[in-house]
Amino acid sequence: MVGAHAALPHALEPTAARVGRRIGREHQDLPVDGEADVGAALAVHRAQARGVGTSVKHFAANNQEHGRMRVDTRVDERTLREIYLPAFERAVTGAQPWTVMSAYNRLNGVYCSESYYLLQQGLRDDWGFEGLVVSDWGGVDHLAGDAATRLATAVEAGIDRGTLAGTKGCAAPASCSL
Repeated sequence: MVGAHAALPHALEPTAARVGRRIGREHQDLPVDGEADVGAALAVHRAQARGVGTSVKHFAANNQEHGRMRVDTRVDERTLREIYLPAFERAVTGAQPWTVMSAYNRLNGVYCSESYYLLQQGLRDDWGFEGLVVSDWGGVDHLAGDAATRLATAVEAGIDRGTLAGTKGCAAPASCSL
């Protein structure tokens, strides 16, 4: 897919999870309660039918902006499966977006960009996702080690394209992603 572009449209987050969202970011949130999350799959399908790739983001449980790279969202399995994941599941199983973007936050102690449970078991194995999993900009900066180690950790979890913001060992932009 050399030269391909993907749109980075709305974030899929439950309405109840929007508490604490940064002002100016609400335009990226789609309400995903009730039937609206079906609309996300439809929007992905419509865009991609016209040759425009999409990225469903921020996977998963990204429920606050302030301190989003440090926050650890603690969610039990039932709440995760009933509140946070259904919109992503419908978008993936109903439309197969080109990409899914991992969230910055931790989920139950593990950064989403290094969560094998989310990226491999859930997204690929359970839902059959065939596209690319990407990190948000700088989304693997928080991992331990030098740039190569951080990217390798993310790849082992299921990230196909990780980006580093350049603040922790990235000498040049070309060396900041895989």
